[in-house]
Amino acid sequence: MKARIKGTYEWLDFEATVLQNTELITEGYLCVKTGEVYKKEDLVFFDEYKDTLNVEPPKSINWQDVRVRAAIAALNGLLSDVNHHGNSIDFVRQAINCANELVKQLKGE
Repeated sequence: MKARIKGTYEWLDFEATVLQNTELITEGYLCVKTGEVYKKEDLVFFDEYKDTLNVEPPKSINWQDVRVRAAIAALNGLLSDVNHHGNSIDFVRQAINCANELVKQLKGE
């Protein structure tokens, strides 16, 4: 089962196991990756987490909005490259071309 340790953001695989102390036997969860055992209260289980999201997919996609946001992100990336030289018009055209190509690929054209 997928879970993450509280306070972290990495989803890991866990297997239910039994923790056996001298006087106490409780349920625990073994992390497949690290081999460490955790108590249930120390974990956030994916199935419980996704049920709290209640996110509905958008009914339709506003491709112009996607294009504008992609162009802004591309322009940000271009301007952050210290080795990239050119004037502002070149940067804007390149960002728009990147955004147009992204939308085209996303739409499957």
